[in-house]
Amino acid sequence: PHAAPRRASLDFSAPGAQQALAAAIFQHYFSLTWSIPRESLCPAIPGRLSYLLWLHDLLAEFRQDDVNDKAAAPARPVRGLDIGTGAGCVYPLLGHKAFGWHFIATDIDPASVSHASHLVTTNNLAPFISVRLQPTSSPHAA
Repeated sequence: PHAAPRRASLDFSAPGAQQALAAAIFQHYFSLTWSIPRESLCPAIPGRLSYLLWLHDLLAEFRQDDVNDKAAAPARPVRGLDIGTGAGCVYPLLGHKAFGWHFIATDIDPASVSHASHLVTTNNLAPFISVRLQPTSSPHAA
């Protein structure tokens, strides 16, 4: 009797499994080096990409008039603002690699900004993605 071939699987309950999968997706499909600190929440990359694909299609509809107008100036790159980008800087990295979009990525956490900046620099994307620390204000400020 032959045993059924084993299929590759991932134990999502194992520490670091989701991060390893996300890093593999970034590397394989987008040629990006990616990581997040162990204590950070790991985003589901396919869901984030799906949102960007939807946004791309929506923008294409609005830009269709410009594409059909021969006298119109060439379209400028899309510029996105990611508020609360987190340590993984997921939307800016995916948006640039998939569509050539430019981003400003902001966060209020200095550690997240530091790591996101590291990812942008490591992947040579600083001309396209700017990571900024967003200062917080006191709710009692006048």
